[in-house]
Amino acid sequence: MFFLMKKRYRLVVTCLFGMLMVLFSTTYAQVATTEQQLDDLIIRLEKGESIENMTVNLRDVYFEFNSAAIDPHSSRYLDKVVVFLNKVPNIDLQIEGHTDNVGTAEFNERLSRQRAESVKNYLVLHGISADRILATGFGQNTPVATNATPEGRAMNRRVEFRVIKKEAMTSIQDFIYLKTGEVMGVRVVSVSETEVRYRTFRDDTEYSVPSSSVTKVVYASGDFWYPPQPEPAVTAKAKTSPDGSSTLKKIGRFFTEAPGYYGRHASLFSAQYEYRDNLIGGLKYDSMTSIPPVAIGYERQLFHNFGLGINASLHMWGAPEQELRYTYGALTARLLYHPHVAKRIDPYGGIAGTLRAIQLNQSEWPAKRQVNVSYDWVAGCRFFPTRRLGVFGEIGSDGIAKYSAGIVLALGQLSEDF
Repeated sequence: MFFLMKKRYRLVVTCLFGMLMVLFSTTYAQVATTEQQLDDLIIRLEKGESIENMTVNLRDVYFEFNSAAIDPHSSRYLDKVVVFLNKVPNIDLQIEGHTDNVGTAEFNERLSRQRAESVKNYLVLHGISADRILATGFGQNTPVATNATPEGRAMNRRVEFRVIKKEAMTSIQDFIYLKTGEVMGVRVVSVSETEVRYRTFRDDTEYSVPSSSVTKVVYASGDFWYPPQPEPAVTAKAKTSPDGSSTLKKIGRFFTEAPGYYGRHASLFSAQYEYRDNLIGGLKYDSMTSIPPVAIGYERQLFHNFGLGINASLHMWGAPEQELRYTYGALTARLLYHPHVAKRIDPYGGIAGTLRAIQLNQSEWPAKRQVNVSYDWVAGCRFFPTRRLGVFGEIGSDGIAKYSAGIVLALGQLSEDF
């Protein structure tokens, strides 16, 4: 029938239908009770929708005539707002008071502000933090209907609250993304390899969903959690393959996979005690150190199994009463290779270049100074009894300490299986 009408009549009918829809939606917003509006916010939260900047008209909250005193019968509706705020901790509220145009603008502005503050005081008195609520009055400046009729003025006399997301949060609710494509807006309680536990906004009951059915969890803070991926099943054919592919994989892993603590651009800080043969004129001066021969070092993953490090040390042999005293400071750059042996055992080896400043003190002639550079090899092994702290020993060629031992601290992000 509609399509049989003339074009101008179809246009008129369409316009009338649109006006009726706008009128119906406006009327619903005003007729809907406070409880219905709060329930609508809960539904949106659990669907994963945003409710930021949405407004609730507290149409069931009344005040005494020309006063900011709340009618006692309105407390049951404000109590529902208290329950809502306790369920949704990641939001604040802006309480907004409005009036009609009866009376002076100054009086209406003051009355609207006082009514908004009365609502705030009620919420604070019932356990809501004052920091979560801002009260303000707009007087007669923001009408939602005409002030020319009693019905319109009644609609303009109102108190509303607007939802404000906390600045520290990226969203109001946590999200659970399911493999079915569904998104759940919830408060996540805990996550594990087996399940994700959460609470809905509608009640305080705790529920769970298997981690195997979850794609990811996105927290209101912006952090992510992904469930662990199952290890691919190893078939019997792979174990008994005659071409030796399993053996080749183990060999490849040995040469290409970095140790567990060293696989995500981690770095190491070390302190070690050094020992080396220092023979000058046939005399050995290691046993007569005036300061301990200690070196400190730092190493960072360069790529894959390779690390780049630097060590600094200061050595002094010969007590002050000795005729011969031998002092040097060394700065060593090291390129090290770490094959994958075990999770917490890390053998390594590499090359080193050492810049050394030497001073030889002798009573018969002035101090002799020299600077030289040497290239050497170094090898060692680290063991980590804990995830962060380990011990190690090293050997090297003549240009560096021949033997050393110390402690090492792993910094940065570690592999989960380390």
